[in-house]
Amino acid sequence: LYRVNKLSLTCLSLCLSVCLSLCLSLGRVELREDTIECILSVSCLLQLQSVVQACCNFLIKHLHPSNCLGIRGYADAQGCTHLQHTAHSYTMENFVEVVGGQEFLLLPLEEMDRLLSSDDMNVPDEETVVTALLSWVRHDVSTRQPHLPSLLTRIRLPLLQAQVCLSLCLSVSLSLC
Repeated sequence: LYRVNKLSLTCLSLCLSVCLSLCLSLGRVELREDTIECILSVSCLLQLQSVVQACCNFLIKHLHPSNCLGIRGYADAQGCTHLQHTAHSYTMENFVEVVGGQEFLLLPLEEMDRLLSSDDMNVPDEETVVTALLSWVRHDVSTRQPHLPSLLTRIRLPLLQAQVCLSLCLSVSLSLC
């Protein structure tokens, strides 16, 4: 699932025709992965709450570690608070799997800060969080390295073993230079 910043004319046209046929036909619309974003966007725009709810339920059923961050961001952009909360909870519960995906590496700074600030993260240890943060930084070192000190303040350093903390500090200074 990709983030949608603007609706394309094709998407808007497709969704309007789907929504109109929904209103004129049996009151059903087929939800598919390839059309769900358009249908949800237009349904939100037209305030078709039953269609919005059906789209949100569809996306909730299709949450996966590879798409939960995108769904969370998209839900936030569309104002679908229940979907956004559910996707966030799913992300926190499955954090170890989520950090292995492309969506994680592409997160903007604000979203990374938001994830690290959460107390709901399900991880075996704090080292997992630090390793995930460093992977994210390494994905775009020139842009992200200046923000590393502020992001490291979100890490619960007392939960790290002394040897692990020292090793990670050396790793940060050597690999990000």
